[in-house]
Amino acid sequence: MRTDEFEPAPPPRELPPRRRPRTWSGPWPWAMVAVVLVVGAVLTAPRPGPVVDPWGRVPDLASTPELMWEIEQSDIDDLWLFDGVIAFVARGDVVGLDIGTGERRWEVSATIPRCTSTGTSLVCATDGTTVLEIDPRSGRVDEHRIDGVVAATRHEGDLIAVTETAMIRLDDEGEVRWRVPEGGMEPSLWFAGPAVVGGQVVAIRSDLYERPDAPAAVDPETGDTLGGPGGYPLPLRDGVWTFGRGSPSTHYLLRGEPAPLVSALPVVATDAPQQLSASEFTTGTDLPFALVDDVRVDTLTGGGEGGTAATDVSTGETLWQTDQLGGLGQNTLIDNRTVAYLSSTEDEYVYTARDVRTGREHWSIAGQLTVDTDGEHLLGRTSTSVTAWELG
Repeated sequence: MRTDEFEPAPPPRELPPRRRPRTWSGPWPWAMVAVVLVVGAVLTAPRPGPVVDPWGRVPDLASTPELMWEIEQSDIDDLWLFDGVIAFVARGDVVGLDIGTGERRWEVSATIPRCTSTGTSLVCATDGTTVLEIDPRSGRVDEHRIDGVVAATRHEGDLIAVTETAMIRLDDEGEVRWRVPEGGMEPSLWFAGPAVVGGQVVAIRSDLYERPDAPAAVDPETGDTLGGPGGYPLPLRDGVWTFGRGSPSTHYLLRGEPAPLVSALPVVATDAPQQLSASEFTTGTDLPFALVDDVRVDTLTGGGEGGTAATDVSTGETLWQTDQLGGLGQNTLIDNRTVAYLSSTEDEYVYTARDVRTGREHWSIAGQLTVDTDGEHLLGRTSTSVTAWELG
């Protein structure tokens, strides 16, 4: 069943204009004090943890998603998911939407913000001097000053920032704990990061091939340059970066993990990450993008026009195959028996969920989607819209 046949939901209503906050100068009734205490307790409650699974796992992909809402939005630079909130950068603002309704919950004005996610907060550099740390649930902002800042992240109470001249770690008093030279960095050269993943600080600039001296990764405690498998790390999804995907080994760098996971399989999604380091995996000319229920799903790249195939890893048997080139981008999701991925033919793109053992199609969505999920909702972005579905 094609979910693009659903009637589109009405666009979310616009919030009324923001009003300048006013300070109460009169006496405080006891009832008001009680309300303030309750609100204060809510705002100081522990933040929910990250909602994006590093391996693309969700509880149910076999059931057809139900359309929730759709908005026209053609100027999104990036998008992140938090508990109940979608955050994105558009037209120089950082915007938070309610994931259930698509309505705006908050908006923070900034000049060409460059944002990173810690999984629980957004850290946005703007104006070359300012870092805005945004609570995605409330839109509350903590502001920090760092001269020449290009991008930043939060780590163990400190800020790690890429500036025009260095990568630095600053404590809460603004004292520099370490400094790694990063000459000639300009905002226009920033691509992604910094992020602290797999026990490393990683970041990438758009001119990396012209800067072989730029550090690929550094130790978050000392700032010492770390060796890698060659090349530069790339973001896979929120909280996951990879080194060397598609080469003889892939190093997965995960948020919260002290060291990389090294694998012969360059998959985007798996239900068994503990199996990825198994040495018996071979790929040949195919490029695996999912490992589910002991089935490897490959992009076929050797000869012909390509396609998608599923192989039982214990027997080597090909279970099914299509002529659509699958596994495009970083959009693959799985449950314990289903794989959903973006594929293409000569004239169309389609996002399809299939039974990983039989190849039977459960549902599909037409369009060149970039997909995100918090496990309960499916977010699909195209060049002109954002659409939300509820997963089964």
